[in-house]
Amino acid sequence: MATKHQERKSIGVRRASYAGTIVVNAILIWVFGRLLVWGWPDFLTGEFTKVLPWIRFSLAVGIVVAVARFVKDPRWFVSLTECVNAIVTLIVASRMLRVFPFDFTGKASFWEPVARVVLILSIVGAAIAVVVNLVWAIIYALRESPTSPTEESPSPAL
Repeated sequence: MATKHQERKSIGVRRASYAGTIVVNAILIWVFGRLLVWGWPDFLTGEFTKVLPWIRFSLAVGIVVAVARFVKDPRWFVSLTECVNAIVTLIVASRMLRVFPFDFTGKASFWEPVARVVLILSIVGAAIAVVVNLVWAIIYALRESPTSPTEESPSPAL
């Protein structure tokens, strides 16, 4: 059951997660750049080259965000960077839907509408994530503000 204020993982665990994100995203930038050369998956079309820069941009933003969080990761900053990630996801998913670099000819007929629905749900989810993370960033920033009272600070004597 979730509690009102969930404990954060230790800074070491968080930093390991950020380092993992950096490594995985760097590998994915390389892999995505070679998919058409490898001819895999076979449902990708030449139009994939129109969205590849956006995919690489998204992964690069993820790397920059992870590096920034590795250095500084108060809750407000994490929420703000999640908002940035969601905005980038919104842009990339919208571009993917517009270009739709997939050809499911010869596959089950349901794959094209399924792919479109997944992209639409990604756009909707990213839009919601932008708002939610922006609100949390503001809440956390106000809680962590040096001028706002916190649970740890003693109340002023009267």
